[in-house]
Parts: sequence; C-alpha cells; structure tokens
Amino acid sequence: MLQLLATSLLTSALSHVPLLLDARCDAAEYAGAARQDLGGGVSLQARHDSHYLVLCLSLPPDSFGSLDLYVRGADGALHNLHVSAQIGERTRGPGGWPAWRFGNAQGWYGPPVAFRGLATDASGRARADFTPSAARELQLPRARFGPGPWRVRVELNALGAGNTSLVFPAGSTDADPAGWARLHFAGGRIGA
Repeated sequence: MLQLLATSLLTSALSHVPLLLDARCDAAEYAGAARQDLGGGVSLQARHDSHYLVLCLSLPPDSFGSLDLYVRGADGALHNLHVSAQIGERTRGPGGWPAWRFGNAQGWYGPPVAFRGLATDASGRARADFTPSAARELQLPRARFGPGPWRVRVELNALGAGNTSLVFPAGSTDADPAGWARLHFAGGRIGA
C-alpha cells in the first residue's frame, strides 16, 4: 500500500485559462495544478478536463528533456509516447516494443526539442544542435486511453549539464505496468 501511495499522481481540473504548450510550467494555466516531485530536479504538474490530461514537467537548467511517457490505458495495451527531436508512439506487442516509426502521434501532442542548427564537434564533423528547454509539456486525449485508471511511467533523458536520466517511478521497467504510477479520474481529480 505504501508504494501505491508513493506512485499515485494527483491533478486538478483545468481552469478557464486557455492552454498553450510553450514549455512554461509557471504560466497562468498551471495555477492550482497538482504538483509532484519526481526527483532529480524534475517536477510534474498535471491538469485535466473532461477531454484532456495536460502534463508539464519542469526540467533542470540546460536540459533537453527527451521524454518517453508509457501509458497503460483501459484497453490494457502498453503505449510508449515519445518526444525528442521527433515525436512518435508505439504499442508493445507479444514480441516486445516494435521499432520506432516517428510522425505517428494519434490525438496527443508534445512540442519537440527545438532544433537550432548544426554545430561542429571536436573532430570537425557537423552535428545537430538543439535548444535546451525549461519544461516538457504533453496534451493527451482522455478518450484515447479510456476513463481510467491509467498506469503511467515517465522516462526523461538529457537532463542538465551532466546529461543525466530519470525514471519515475524509480525502479520501474517499461515492460511491467505493475510498478508504474496509477492515475484515476474521479470527482475532477486524478489519484489512487
């Protein structure tokens, strides 16, 4: 029971303030949002209405914050929603996670890590250069994953100047939703 409480996420109903996915968790649309410290300098804010769940993950300075959000919805299928320089999703099958096909997001959105050009590395080769972000935001349709409860897992990479990673709940794996956080929509809130 203690682990279940530690991996439950709460959120509040969306306010009347229009939502803009702009990597700003301190904006007015998150006033009153439920907050969860995920560790490693990352906090999550969550809001919802009858149609959408909106997540904003505040990142440490100098982060790119590529994100894999794992969701097990009402249908029992395991979905991996990915946001980095590319956006895509995949569904786990009997043989595990299939290879990535990007550009196939179905009804959800998260702004990609912004590309700012090419930079030359120490060997003289050009490489992609990206803009750090203060936050990673996602808007998910509630109808897509059912009324709940959902199980979710957050995996963030390229955090801070040290380029660290974070998994929430800590110790969870992408193949076993029993260790994922539980989201339950009831009475205008999400929780255990």
